[in-house]
Amino acid sequence: MRFVSFPLRWIVLLSLAGLLSGCCMLGRESYDSPWPAPLPEALTQDQASRLLQARSPEIASLQCQTRTVIQRRRRPGKLDLSVTLLYQSPEQLRLIARQPGIEELAMDWLMTGDAFMIQLPRQGAMSWGSLRALRAADNPLGRLRPLLVVDALTAENLLAQALADPDAQAEWKIKRERYDAMLESGGRRFEYRLRRTDLLPERLIISDDQGKKLARIYYEGFNLDADTPVPSAMKIVDVLSGTILRVKVKVLKRNPALKNAVFQMQPNPRLRYIPPDELQLD
Repeated sequence: MRFVSFPLRWIVLLSLAGLLSGCCMLGRESYDSPWPAPLPEALTQDQASRLLQARSPEIASLQCQTRTVIQRRRRPGKLDLSVTLLYQSPEQLRLIARQPGIEELAMDWLMTGDAFMIQLPRQGAMSWGSLRALRAADNPLGRLRPLLVVDALTAENLLAQALADPDAQAEWKIKRERYDAMLESGGRRFEYRLRRTDLLPERLIISDDQGKKLARIYYEGFNLDADTPVPSAMKIVDVLSGTILRVKVKVLKRNPALKNAVFQMQPNPRLRYIPPDELQLD
């Protein structure tokens, strides 16, 4: 018996779309260079590292609001949701998804390390347990990677740190019209394509330690009214699930002071409990 209908996967995957930095409203969405003067003709790895560090402060927490449209390959229809994302380094994440306009709560999902809890008010259900156990059982929920979006929107910060670390496994290549960079972190490989004019990313490919593609991120716009340029529009292709997320960031906050209570959730007596191994997202 299926307790959670197909749209839940849409909601959960869709909710992965939210990440950010700085504190700003969407302003000019453009690929115009954020630098006041042209960059050198061919940046060395050290030069690129210093420039990226200057505009990419270390990120400890995030808060954002997005409008996200999700579509699954080879399946008709799209889902449009308003998503609030709260993140605390290293592995605390809360995603709250609502129906735009009516603001009906569709999902409240909390992850702290390996533990998770999901509330699904429209289904009158909730569940909690271990993500590791779900993966071992090949449950669809266990295959979801919520921190993927965090990776996508903090990609520049991660690259700046890797290029500056002589012990990091990082590569820097100068191409005719772009820069290519690669780094390995946390058992994953990150492959960047950056514009020669301003070092803004055009594409990021994330793979596991075996070289299997996990995601492709295409950056389609940046907010240039912020203190530092931050993504305002992007397309995220989740390779494993075959899901495409189109994300518009409405409000961004970098390093907000988030209270501990944000990452705490208690069972709701008005919702019935579903064992994790019985969750069905298809």
